[in-house]
Amino acid sequence: MKRIPKTLLMLAVGSCCYAGDAVSGLNGKTDFSAGSMDGYSGRNISGSIAFPLGTNFGFQVDGLYTDVSDRDFYGMGAHLFWRDSDKGLLGITASGIRENEVLDSWAGGFEGEYYLKHFTLFAQAGMMNIDYAISSLPFIETDETGHYAIAGAGFYPVDNLYLSCSYTHALDTGLFQGEIEWQTPMDGLSLFARLAQGDNDYDHALAGVRWYFGKQKSLKLRHREDDPPNIISSMMNHIGTYGAEFKQKASEYADAHGTGGYVGSGGGYGVISENDDWTTIPLIAIGE
Repeated sequence: MKRIPKTLLMLAVGSCCYAGDAVSGLNGKTDFSAGSMDGYSGRNISGSIAFPLGTNFGFQVDGLYTDVSDRDFYGMGAHLFWRDSDKGLLGITASGIRENEVLDSWAGGFEGEYYLKHFTLFAQAGMMNIDYAISSLPFIETDETGHYAIAGAGFYPVDNLYLSCSYTHALDTGLFQGEIEWQTPMDGLSLFARLAQGDNDYDHALAGVRWYFGKQKSLKLRHREDDPPNIISSMMNHIGTYGAEFKQKASEYADAHGTGGYVGSGGGYGVISENDDWTTIPLIAIGE
């Protein structure tokens, strides 16, 4: 009878000793990407810093700056997570984006990853809000709160090459995205590209360069032992698809009511009018 508790104790201790840490050590990454964002030239600069909170937990801070069609978006986010780098990750996230007193957005939710030998399954879900600097419009909510969810899978054909695809549903808009990342022979330096197609004709095509800081390791281990994906990049996708719906409905409403409205620039990130009595004047695109 005494042998059973000892066996269980040995198994428990052994599993703790061989389980992967949440974060291998202080690390981070920074990247730059550029390309087309809903038909307009866009540039993104982002970065993350992650550090361990004991063995099983980690904390990460994200930042992002996006310039698209002469509009400037600034965002910050945070992750608090448990991770076993051999098995997966569970965490909570919070983030926010602002655009020059024209748009404010926040999001909070959960994230998870499950690790197989060559595959990673990932998901995010939570609540978010987008608030434009205008009281109300007849064709779309300008202060909208709702759910978001992301589900996808990644594949490592070799340890320094990552391919992924995902589907996002946010504020009743959808987006498919594919991504590729390759860590070059120069350790810590990787190249990546993203292609996406969403509702209301939203799309983006971006290519960039990323630099990882921390211990030398393969791309696969960086993804599983270091910092989780930047949460602000997902938020920009949500704003993009909702903004594309905004722009399309604004144009349809203007045509139907003969207000002389137009949507000429600003990408798919939403338009506002010059005052609350917007139906008496032409619509203008932010950044025109």
